[in-house]
Amino acid sequence: MARAVSPSVFVVEERRDWQVTAPHLAPHRQDREPWGTHHVKLEGSLVTACGQSAIAWPVFWGRPFDATAKGACPRCAHVLRLAHAPQRRFSA
Repeated sequence: MARAVSPSVFVVEERRDWQVTAPHLAPHRQDREPWGTHHVKLEGSLVTACGQSAIAWPVFWGRPFDATAKGACPRCAHVLRLAHAPQRRFSA
């Protein structure tokens, strides 16, 4: 599960359902960092929250997903915001 640190930063906790993923690893880096647009997907899913196929994409466990960061997918950010929005109750 992801927890909201602020309205735009989500910490995607290890061993939970959301994972940060991207099409490529950053070249010439010793640490694992996404290169290109980074997305989120449900653990075990073959597609991202925005619908992109992520079959062979690397996963970045424990990496926070910052919706305002350069390279963050706005559609994935929207899905995370909706997933963490407070549930509204309507009275009849």
